[in-house]
Amino acid sequence: MLERFPIKEISFFGNGEPLLYFDTIKKIVELAKSKGQYSFTICTNSVFGNRRSEIVRFLVENNFYMQISIDGYKAIQDKQRPMANKRSPSEEVEKTIEEIIDVDLDKFAMARFTLTKEAFDH
Repeated sequence: MLERFPIKEISFFGNGEPLLYFDTIKKIVELAKSKGQYSFTICTNSVFGNRRSEIVRFLVENNFYMQISIDGYKAIQDKQRPMANKRSPSEEVEKTIEEIIDVDLDKFAMARFTLTKEAFDH
């Protein structure tokens, strides 16, 4: 099907975290790369848990352009994106960014801010 359409970029984003479906994303990337040259974009909260190293390595090796969602200062990020395990999402995001830098300092990632009244007032 991919060869019938002039698609050259594939973006992963939506209402929720796309990397919850990491194994599916890997299959899509593998299929797309077998059909030609594609670029990949992902919008992520970058809270990858115990798969952080694997996911970061995959995104970097496949030249993903990464948009990392950030809601504001630590207190706001932690309030708006609570984790079931009670860990700080803000600290998880920082760890992921540090790992991206460690794996490939030149890899481009940008912050995507979710601006709310609370964040704006802070």
